[in-house]
Amino acid sequence: IYVNYELENTYTVIVDHTSYISVYRNAKTALKRVGDVVRAGEAIAVMSEDRTLHFELWQGGESVNPELVIAF
Repeated sequence: IYVNYELENTYTVIVDHTSYISVYRNAKTALKRVGDVVRAGEAIAVMSEDRTLHFELWQGGESVNPELVIAF
């Protein structure tokens, strides 16, 4: 639902999963555009050189602990 090049010279990609929204920050390259369908396991971005990808999970406008939702 959102792909943008940010001031920090990295991309932010936000994916709508119907029940949740996942946010990926600090990506070197975005592989998807707004409106693209993303399937499970499909790459959406390339990590930055420092290999730090920031991940957030949101539901109903509030952040959610991903460990309570996703089996890592």
